[in-house]
Amino acid sequence: SDEFDYRHLREQFVANSVVEEEIGLQSRIFGHFLKRGEYAGRVGDMRRYHRVSMDLLRRWCYPLVPDNYNWNHAVGENHYKELSCSGSTSSGFDGVSYVVERHLVYRDVGKGHNRSHVGRSTRLMGPLLLGPNGSIGENCLVKRSVLGPNCTICDECQVVDSHFWGNVTVEKGAKINGAVICEDAVIKSGAVIGSGCVIGRGCVVGEGVVLKEFTRITLAEEADDDDDYSGFGDSEDEDSSSSEDEDDDDSDSSDEDEDDSVDDKESSDGDKFNTAVDTKGLAPSCSNISDKLVTDHEIVGNDGLGRVWIPSPPEDYDSDDDEDEESGKEKAIELMKSGSIGYDMTLIYRKWQKIQVEDDDL
Repeated sequence: SDEFDYRHLREQFVANSVVEEEIGLQSRIFGHFLKRGEYAGRVGDMRRYHRVSMDLLRRWCYPLVPDNYNWNHAVGENHYKELSCSGSTSSGFDGVSYVVERHLVYRDVGKGHNRSHVGRSTRLMGPLLLGPNGSIGENCLVKRSVLGPNCTICDECQVVDSHFWGNVTVEKGAKINGAVICEDAVIKSGAVIGSGCVIGRGCVVGEGVVLKEFTRITLAEEADDDDDYSGFGDSEDEDSSSSEDEDDDDSDSSDEDEDDSVDDKESSDGDKFNTAVDTKGLAPSCSNISDKLVTDHEIVGNDGLGRVWIPSPPEDYDSDDDEDEESGKEKAIELMKSGSIGYDMTLIYRKWQKIQVEDDDL
């Protein structure tokens, strides 16, 4: 029977359909051709998320545009209020409506709450959307971006090709280009966020810090690969895991003897990682985060908060060989970069050309 649990359209569905056609199990692939005036976009990464967002703001999907959209009409007033009370949304307003101004700049109309404030000397270049109750200081440049509710941008800042979700604070003189800044994040004065960066919820980029391109900062604890399928094992696997637990209990005594040496090592690495970060200054929405967070101060600065997130190798690199593991990590990082804002897709095209030339020579 046919399987419909494909996660990737091109890599799995199309490839499987081509194989079935070659062996005679399938003779055709059905598709839909867009007519004039129709629009379709598949968002699978940050790069396409930004592209589709800009297309919406350029009114390519009219009448699906912000000035025709009212939040209460879309999801229902009672449902929105329920989300606001539960903390699932960071806006906290009963209704948000937008109006389009010159150069495709969308601003909320300010009904029932404070309208976003923009300094007189600040330049706004569309397509651009400013969420409710926001504030932008003087001598700023905001271009081709989406700012969520309650965002604060201080004086002399630059924000280009970026997305702010909610309750984001950017202090004086910071520069952000092609980044995604999640809820309750803080970018301190003089910091520079490179293209393709993602700053996770509640993270803090310290004063004067320069983040390299395609850096991902998060407060989430690093997941253990062994726990990916916990709870889904067979009875035999559960028995083996229980026997391993018994062996672990027997080895607790030997582990206690090694605690002193481990503590000495952690103290020597204290300049790089701080595992006892005070979270009292975090936003209330981040209260579910652990009281002790691992912070990479070499990356986010001494006054920063968060660690660098590194993607896991793809599933097809499941090997015990060290070389395969390293190549899997490199492929995962390259895949992460290709799905980031600001990535040059011609690099992939040139790589494909190089592979084709090598195959032809063989």
